[in-house]
Amino acid sequence: MPIEALSKKDLEEKAPASRVHPEYVSFLTSARLGTGGRLYVAKEGVSRQSVKNRLKAAAVVTGKNIKFLRSPSEQVVFQIVE
Repeated sequence: MPIEALSKKDLEEKAPASRVHPEYVSFLTSARLGTGGRLYVAKEGVSRQSVKNRLKAAAVVTGKNIKFLRSPSEQVVFQIVE
């Protein structure tokens, strides 16, 4: 598999901020320390890991820290932490 060279412009277009889902950002923006949320993987239409990655990207954009809590495989549960 050959390596594909990417320009700065290509890398900026592939930056995590460009893939952040607005509804995740909106939720995290209004969430307060100690609160959290639950997402159902089936409703999101992607894998559990993709849901977590989306949340992590939205947390970076909003400047929040999140912690994932143990939950059944069909759910992703998280909390806003310091």
